[in-house]
Amino acid sequence: MELFKHHSRKEIVNTFLYGGLDNKTYRKIKGRLYQRNIKNLRDIAFFLMIYDILYLMCTLSGLFSKHFIVPYSYLAVISIAYFLLSETSVFRHEKIGRIIYNCFICLFFLFSTLMGTKYSYSGLAVTFNVILVLLPFLFIDPPRYNIPLVISNVVIFIIFTSLYKSGKILFDDIFDATIFGLLAIYCNFVLTSKLIRQFAYEMTIENEKNFDGLTKVYTKELSEHLIAEALKKGYCGVLLIIDVDHFKTFNDSFGHIYGDEVLREVAASLRKNFRQEDIIGRFGGDEFIVFMKDATLENAKKKTDDFMNTLMDTFKEKSPVTCSIGMAEVKNVTTYKSLLKKADTALYYSKEHGRNQYHVFKNDA
Repeated sequence: MELFKHHSRKEIVNTFLYGGLDNKTYRKIKGRLYQRNIKNLRDIAFFLMIYDILYLMCTLSGLFSKHFIVPYSYLAVISIAYFLLSETSVFRHEKIGRIIYNCFICLFFLFSTLMGTKYSYSGLAVTFNVILVLLPFLFIDPPRYNIPLVISNVVIFIIFTSLYKSGKILFDDIFDATIFGLLAIYCNFVLTSKLIRQFAYEMTIENEKNFDGLTKVYTKELSEHLIAEALKKGYCGVLLIIDVDHFKTFNDSFGHIYGDEVLREVAASLRKNFRQEDIIGRFGGDEFIVFMKDATLENAKKKTDDFMNTLMDTFKEKSPVTCSIGMAEVKNVTTYKSLLKKADTALYYSKEHGRNQYHVFKNDA
């Protein structure tokens, strides 16, 4: 019990449930971990798919023995099935996706079980034991996900071994599977928790680099990069530049702390009213930028009206906060700079004609 000797019960529970993080921190990285694991299994499935197809072609041409044609055909089918599924939207729903993902891991384990028992009744099941230990390296998940997976597959392996082997080789396989299973559990507690904490740290550094510290929206650099990439890929949409009216007055009259609160509330209102797929960033000072991918001008106007109403409701008990907004539709535009120039022209028009309004770029703006 050396593993738990210097740790409190709370730390052990957190390690089991959240990989050594607290619940709040884990929830922030959970989605990214899930996507990473889905991608890793997809890459493995793609490699196995190519390998199995080549192996089966060589087998059918007489280069290899046909003894393993059934398990390799099975492996080819599940590899192709997972790879094709990973290209659909099924994994966007995390609960459903995790069930499918775990089922496929068990199906891959079943291949190694078959190879180490039914199709190798006179040899040790090396492949199965290697995969057991590699699991925490390939798929970073808290022990609550991986340990039940390890235990269930060890039990299935022991059942198959008992059916197809006997004598010393049976004892050796059960002993090895038990030892490697315990090693895999140990790795999940020790190694996986370290990997999850490292992942959380890297994600924190990435967030500090890509997100504005005050408003929690994208930085100007990342916003511009994402919008430019979207335009290169041929996305249509609408670009908005939002400028807080008379922001300097808030700082001068109420102090910089209140000014910071205004910026935070403006950003929160933008996140609340615009879509999750929209690119929202702080453009600098009291200016924000929003790019609505594949949105019509009417959609953009409706979302902007909702945003301005939310902002007025937020500050109705305090000094009113309003914004001037410039809009430009992706039409006859090929670069981010040209789209930005049009939106900036529309913003200037809004500010020059009374503020607290939005204006859409026109050739005569």
